[in-house]
Amino acid sequence: MNVGVQTGNVVKQFGLETGYAMIREAGFDGIDWNLDQVWNPRETADGHPAPCIFEEEMPAVRKYFERELAVIGQNGLQIFQAHAPFPAYIPGLPELSARVPRVYENCIRFCKEAQIPYLVIHGISRAYDGSDMTREEMFQKNIDLYAPMIPVIRETGVMVLTENLFRYHEGTCYEAVCSDPDEAVTLLDTLNEMAGGPCFGLCFDVGHNNLLKWDMASYLRRLGSRVKALHLHDNDGSRDQHLGPYAGTVCWTELCSLLREIGYSGALSFETFNYYDLKRVMPSVVPVLLKSVAEIGRQFAGMIGCAS
Repeated sequence: MNVGVQTGNVVKQFGLETGYAMIREAGFDGIDWNLDQVWNPRETADGHPAPCIFEEEMPAVRKYFERELAVIGQNGLQIFQAHAPFPAYIPGLPELSARVPRVYENCIRFCKEAQIPYLVIHGISRAYDGSDMTREEMFQKNIDLYAPMIPVIRETGVMVLTENLFRYHEGTCYEAVCSDPDEAVTLLDTLNEMAGGPCFGLCFDVGHNNLLKWDMASYLRRLGSRVKALHLHDNDGSRDQHLGPYAGTVCWTELCSLLREIGYSGALSFETFNYYDLKRVMPSVVPVLLKSVAEIGRQFAGMIGCAS
């Protein structure tokens, strides 16, 4: 079982060469590539989405990522999964809804070329209080988002993963798309039936699950083999802190036991970018923290029973 980490703050803070070398030297087998960083979600959420490289023709996309892809390869790192730009929808911003199909199609095509098997694409969520749409309308919006991707998914073989998300409002976390296991199963099974095969799966985010106080056992047993990738990080149960394991309240022993039970055999991918944010730690500490996360990942792989 491979152990990976999201590129996030490591590469952003230390640059391509140093950042990827740090990931390799820490002992990770590969990465979850933050392709989402080409689009600033805060600017988009504020109603001012900037141009995105994935709106360009594929030769321009290849050129944009050429150097980074080379550095990843030079460090012997696999790319287990990637994260697409987000959000896909903002109420009252039809311009965004018109642009995202091309962004996601080209993102999927690029993943094929970069030999990335899974692409995480956030679904569309209701407002925290449900004032903007019903659950049924949210379901349909997500069908409308994902279903048009089926032809390019079938063409490329890249599986698109949704994720269990949450909404945050005035200090409280609320349910969002796929946070309810039954809703997640219904969405994925409907899409895969439309596709005529397994084109969609779930990236299980353990930190988000912890925020919403969903019973982890019920969730993972319900999703079962639909879980294809992971976002592993810890928090205090009230804030989406993206910390290293055992820095919060996630029960990691239970998680490993459940992953073993459902037969999960994908990568253990950590989304722990705040754990080594230079706003909170010294630069010299970052390699130490990275190495600790990688080693804990090896321990988890052993507990699951698929250690490499």
